[in-house]
Amino acid sequence: MRLPAAAAVLALLAAAALAGRAGGAGGAAPQVGLVVPEGAIEHGGAGRLAYEGLRRAELELGVSGRVLEAGSAAETSRALSDLAAHGFGLVVAVGSEAARPLADAARRFPQTSFAAVGVDSRGLAGRPRNALGLVFAWQQAGYLAGYLAALAERRLGGTAVGAVGGERTPALARVLAGYRAGARAAARRVRVLVDVAGEGAGRGRCRALARAQIGRGAGVVLGVDGRCALGVLEAARARRAWGIAADGDWPGLGPTVLASGLERADTAVLAAARAFVRGSFRGGRTLVLDAAQGGVRLGAVSPRAARADVRAAQRVERRLAAGRP
Repeated sequence: MRLPAAAAVLALLAAAALAGRAGGAGGAAPQVGLVVPEGAIEHGGAGRLAYEGLRRAELELGVSGRVLEAGSAAETSRALSDLAAHGFGLVVAVGSEAARPLADAARRFPQTSFAAVGVDSRGLAGRPRNALGLVFAWQQAGYLAGYLAALAERRLGGTAVGAVGGERTPALARVLAGYRAGARAAARRVRVLVDVAGEGAGRGRCRALARAQIGRGAGVVLGVDGRCALGVLEAARARRAWGIAADGDWPGLGPTVLASGLERADTAVLAAARAFVRGSFRGGRTLVLDAAQGGVRLGAVSPRAARADVRAAQRVERRLAAGRP
């Protein structure tokens, strides 16, 4: 079940959760809560994919789900705490911005299981033992994106592809390493242009960097890290270039989005819910989801993409899933 934005939704939680508590004593469905960035479900991003994962968990595992949208770190903290306080046994948050609020909530509610999508547990303050990090095989995601980007660029007659990331992190470094390797596997002489917006940079800065790369000849640009990816996709649409988003699904930006959702937050949420339902959930660690586990996939592909390029990228995806480079 989806609820409106956190500011309005918190007032509704108490009555809704009372019913869940009363039913829990009689063997009601396990309760799973999800906190996503405000607007993500409607407009796109990793939060949208996470929401789809919760819906799958409801259908496939029989859990009772509830999703809250939060527009700030303070709202995220309140949403996580309210879900835990009202009896949700598993509470999931999405994105690096949720790492600190989730770590704080995990310490306050040690009997609740927490999971952070896109966050290594080593990045959770205090490494709470009831909090699970859910990350992706970032180098695989980058490789797949780079391979498809270089094929599309070669088809355009160009020789350069670009990538713009947000904050400089080990995860970004792995995505970019994979991107370079994938691009050069598809087109050996392709140039790979890379810019990192830096800590705290918004989508406007990423949009400007992507525009500059397109001006330098990149016909395809990868955006990494949420808001930064959105800025890149906006620049690509404005300049009639291809854009790729590593970590979210952006259906509203049209056919210039060559591919999106390579890092599958839906798979991550489903994996956490499955472990919780089966009684095998263990916090204090990080689960890495790769192509073999469905954590890395080609995702949504533009209807304008060349079918031969898509098929070639899908073959690479199958090789990655089989453990072959």
